[in-house]
Amino acid sequence: MARDISSKRLLIDKSIATTIGVIAGASFVTVFSLIASQAVWKQRTYQAKVISEREIAKKQLESNLSAVATLRTQYQAFVQTNENIIGGNPSGPGPQDGDNARIILDALPSKYDFPAVANSINNLLSGTSISAITGADDEIAQVAKQASGTVQPIEIPFDISVTTDYNGAISVLDKIQRSIRPIKIINFSITAGDTGQISLSIKANTYYQPAKTLNITTKEVK
Repeated sequence: MARDISSKRLLIDKSIATTIGVIAGASFVTVFSLIASQAVWKQRTYQAKVISEREIAKKQLESNLSAVATLRTQYQAFVQTNENIIGGNPSGPGPQDGDNARIILDALPSKYDFPAVANSINNLLSGTSISAITGADDEIAQVAKQASGTVQPIEIPFDISVTTDYNGAISVLDKIQRSIRPIKIINFSITAGDTGQISLSIKANTYYQPAKTLNITTKEVK
């Protein structure tokens, strides 16, 4: 009798152990499947984001290439003219000559360069007795402004002293007015001498505009 009870208990224990083993195995398979499914879903979502961003980048690149072709055509039409925008010869060496692109760059350069300003004023007032062209060669501070990303026109102050006669003073003001480079006269003074000579002093500003920079960035897809 006791042996039969022991045998039954042994069979029950084996059955329980088998059941527990089956449940544990099924639980492991279920948990593993859930984890694997989650990983596959995350990978699928990530790949979908990557594909979407690639499509956006592709469309932007195609748009940029189309814009480059249009810009190249427009630039060639702007530069290759028989007469420049100020009535000069595009290939000539004179102060009114040069192609339109050079004229635009001369009118509003992208770098602070006071010696170039002085040279430009000398050329503008050629034939005039210029006593002095003065100003602050503030290149270091201006380079710092350019590094900060400033793209607005920035003033370059300068002073001109000219010794001439009445007609010469009128001519100087007229030439400054017709300059392709923007020049804003702040104030001027005229001092007349006994011999008919006039000392003309002009305080003015011209400008430069830092060039825009092309920043190529990368984007991390998460």
